[in-house]
Amino acid sequence: MCLKLSLTNRNWSSTDFVNISLVLFVLLEFINGICFFFGYDWYLSPSTIPKLVWQIVLFGFIYKKRRRLYKVEKLLLIFSFFTILLGSIRYYNIVDEYIWALKHLDKLFLVFYVYIFLRICKVNLKKVFPILDWIFIGNSGLIFIGMLFDIEFFRSYPFSERFGFSGIYARMSINDVSLFYLIANFYIFYRWYNKEVNIYKFIIVFGASFFVGTKAIYLQNFLLVSYIVVSVIELRKYVLLIVSALTVVLLSVYNFTFWESLYQKKGVLSVITSLRSDLFRERIPDAVEQMSISSVLFGYRNPFPFFVEMDIIDLFLTIGLIGGGVYIYLYYKILYNYKSSNSYAWLFVICYFMLVALSGRYLYSGVNAIYLSILAMYLRNKQEVTFLYEE
Repeated sequence: MCLKLSLTNRNWSSTDFVNISLVLFVLLEFINGICFFFGYDWYLSPSTIPKLVWQIVLFGFIYKKRRRLYKVEKLLLIFSFFTILLGSIRYYNIVDEYIWALKHLDKLFLVFYVYIFLRICKVNLKKVFPILDWIFIGNSGLIFIGMLFDIEFFRSYPFSERFGFSGIYARMSINDVSLFYLIANFYIFYRWYNKEVNIYKFIIVFGASFFVGTKAIYLQNFLLVSYIVVSVIELRKYVLLIVSALTVVLLSVYNFTFWESLYQKKGVLSVITSLRSDLFRERIPDAVEQMSISSVLFGYRNPFPFFVEMDIIDLFLTIGLIGGGVYIYLYYKILYNYKSSNSYAWLFVICYFMLVALSGRYLYSGVNAIYLSILAMYLRNKQEVTFLYEE
């Protein structure tokens, strides 16, 4: 009896840690947003030190439960340790912002650390979901408020003509917001489908994503809606009605001036890729000139000047074909280890890696590490559920 009570308390403490972490991350992003809005000089963001302390605590939990680690999880921990260690050696006195370089490498693995923690500490997700729900709903509500009252602070691109509202998230985190709503929309729809939340919560979260203003979100939403139309017959009419209404509102408030100006100056490809094609043309030729066998296999000694804000390219510039191959392998073995019948989970994986290929800050989004790991585990825990052609 005492042993059972002790185990229950330990499980609760890890669950409590996740809930505290969720609230902490939101508060830190809000502080980051305020500081950025008022012109804070970014060497280290205000959230850096608190998140470092938080990660040390996270490692403490993992170390305490290390006997529960799978072999592939041990491989991940060893691989991440040596990648960051070698990075600290390679980039020392090379990259001007040395700490930023190490933060970048650490963020590549942060979602794995959180996912491993959730599994080995047996976190009770049912006690986590209410807080996660309100994080998604709360930020979505701020997007609607910002749009309704034209509040500059809530804009995705403050003090510019480009349309978009992102809630508490700063302009520098706008790609993180795209991933935030990829996670939020897949999560909230799944909760609605499983009758864990009502349709109004889905409308608020899914609806707000239409007004963030990034093209990545529209691609994500199109793929999700297409899947629902084909596979979730009983909810199809509701989703189509919601999307139709949102599209009408979006077209009535959207400001196309920014894109028209960019089209006139740069052309259609620059508009479609949000200038990533320009970065590719400018930087990749320089990377090719400095290419060596070592850089191809293990990454460039200083890859950051060559980054094009497409994660899959930036990943291989950073850790090479061998490191990048191992990294993607670990995604499929740990984070996205789903049954072939789990079509909804695999749709999320497809959307995720499609945006990894086209956009930036999906693989190394510290903002979303907790949210992504919770969704990944939620989808895995529900593997017996299938959507295809259900009546």
